[in-house]
Amino acid sequence: RNFTHVLDMVEAYSLAIDRCEPGELYLIGSSRDEDIRSFRDAVEQLIARSSVDGIMYETDSRYVRPTQVPFLLCDAAKFVALTGWQPSLGFERILDDTLAYWRNHVG
Repeated sequence: RNFTHVLDMVEAYSLAIDRCEPGELYLIGSSRDEDIRSFRDAVEQLIARSSVDGIMYETDSRYVRPTQVPFLLCDAAKFVALTGWQPSLGFERILDDTLAYWRNHVG
């Protein structure tokens, strides 16, 4: 899967508005492959690092695909060639910022 930080996507959208041809298809994403299990493992690590006891998470079966494709990756080469855009914030930063968001809005 691709995980791209929202701040990187905002930058990409701004470039798209300025440089891309209306009506043309451009894929935008990190083009870095992260296994969905990596995401689950990272969430478990964040929970373990938390100072709050009793944090639990559940998988909602309504949002689980009936079949998992082994490889799903965005090919943003066309967009990158046109704009020079590259995401600057990695997977760990996405998780850290997500945790910070929820701490500020729930805690």
